[in-house]
Amino acid sequence: LGEYGAAVDLFNREESQGVIKKRQRLYQDLRLQRENAERQRTVRSAQEQVQRLRRECDELYKAGLLDDALARLKEAQKGAELLDRDTQQQILERQKTLQDEINSKREQAEKAAKAQRIEGLLAEGRRLQQEGNPAAALVRFLDVLSQEPRNAAALQGKVGAEERILALSTQQEMEDAFRKGQELFDSGQFEPARDQLVKANPTKPEVRTLLEKAQKILDGIEQ
Repeated sequence: LGEYGAAVDLFNREESQGVIKKRQRLYQDLRLQRENAERQRTVRSAQEQVQRLRRECDELYKAGLLDDALARLKEAQKGAELLDRDTQQQILERQKTLQDEINSKREQAEKAAKAQRIEGLLAEGRRLQQEGNPAAALVRFLDVLSQEPRNAAALQGKVGAEERILALSTQQEMEDAFRKGQELFDSGQFEPARDQLVKANPTKPEVRTLLEKAQKILDGIEQ
């Protein structure tokens, strides 16, 4: 890099003195040499930058900082635009591999978080059921089923909660709960509506339909 700089500086000094311009061919040759030197200096600088960024990427990857490592590779990709195609291709392939690994780890983390969340809802539903609060238990089981419609434990808990609601509530209480739930639903208060509807008669189609609509709205599936 020092050689390129020295060559450019020498030419600039000669050019500023004006003498060299009188020899046109020599002047043109030296201009080409200067342009070539500047081009090589730019490429050398890009190479050093790309090498540094790739080293930083490897260090961050070893430290488990995959997102930061990917960011370094994206910077290296911009710098590699001045370099050869093989270098560019290597960086692109490394980017894809790293992005795939990030996506895979993220998906695994999301699955683990979802499983933990569902297990917590199921445990809470069972506890509420044992404490004699089947309506609140039913809400938890419905939350699980909105995420996993075929979850066996939630389906079983839902049936048990509905049976307890029927056993513990009078017909009048269930009708009042449905009426209140419908009023709240119509006024756009979907969570309070759901909390009332789970106390209504679960065997009635209108109760099931309105409860399902409220649950879908709360889950963002329906508006």
